[in-house]
Amino acid sequence: MSGILQNLFAKVMRRRVERAQSYAELVAQIADGFEPEADDVEQSLAANDKQLADLEKDVARLVRRRELAAEIEASGPAAKERAEILDRTRRLGAALELAKQEFARGMRPLEARVNELDQLERQARLARAGLCQTADAELLRRQKELGARLDVLAGKKSGVKEQLERNRHIAEERRLLAKKGGNNEKAYEEEAARADLRATEQLAGLKVLDAEVEAIEAEQRAVKDLMLIP
Repeated sequence: MSGILQNLFAKVMRRRVERAQSYAELVAQIADGFEPEADDVEQSLAANDKQLADLEKDVARLVRRRELAAEIEASGPAAKERAEILDRTRRLGAALELAKQEFARGMRPLEARVNELDQLERQARLARAGLCQTADAELLRRQKELGARLDVLAGKKSGVKEQLERNRHIAEERRLLAKKGGNNEKAYEEEAARADLRATEQLAGLKVLDAEVEAIEAEQRAVKDLMLIP
């Protein structure tokens, strides 16, 4: 008796498995976009105690699972690439750190030498100042005199420049008024011409003053060179 029951149980289980497989194939077929025969659908639903609503849900679930599986598969190369990028990032970071250390090692002696040279320059400036302060009295007097002359020339140049700009402005203004015509056109043109003449004379005067400044500055440099001789 037990043998018969076991055989029956085995047959029943095989049929259940076959019906389940048949239903799964039906679901996959619809998910793949194929339309099965209505009789086959009805038989499979009946054999598996399913309704059309169950079939619809199972198809939708299979489609969604396929989408999720595709996303997982697609993430495989992405995960690999990400790991590679992170590895490159770590290696670049290590290389950068080594470069920073090498830069720091190279900069230390250079910065120290620059500090030494700066100190030498400061000492030289102080020494030059000391030589100038203790130079011959005649040289000191001449240097002071040249400085005073430069101050005077600077004042003159400032005044001439101011007059030059004023006359240029007057000339331009009068020419604009002359262009408008009217009874005073000729008078405006004459005023513009006189202003241009004054501006030309003042420009020539500035050149003379500049030449004087250059000559005095050259003499100043020569006197300073003498003052620096021990």
